[in-house]
Amino acid sequence: MKFVFIVNPISGTKGKQHIVKLLPDYFEEGSYAIRYTERAGHAEELAREAAQAEKEVVPEEEIDKGKAALTELFNGVKNINTPIIVERIVTDIDDIVKIVRFDGWQNTTGGKQEVKKAL
Repeated sequence: MKFVFIVNPISGTKGKQHIVKLLPDYFEEGSYAIRYTERAGHAEELAREAAQAEKEVVPEEEIDKGKAALTELFNGVKNINTPIIVERIVTDIDDIVKIVRFDGWQNTTGGKQEVKKAL
């Protein structure tokens, strides 16, 4: 998750610049963005953009979770004689699972059916 701080440079007190300068002390570099408003209603636009961007980005740890189980099994059993096609199939299945997965999908009949349909 990337934090987005929306700052109106005109309204409020001058103390907000002090707060902006403190952000690096509390957040890792790259984990936040500062957006300044430029006109009336701009804060709402910036907030909508940030919310939409958050919906479109799949967190890295979620991507890893989607691939981890099958890839881990495969990596544990493959050897120099394992045909490359098997690795490609594992990758294809991982890609499909990444697309159709949802929280708890492994524990539902619907989730398993979605993966089977996609395969």
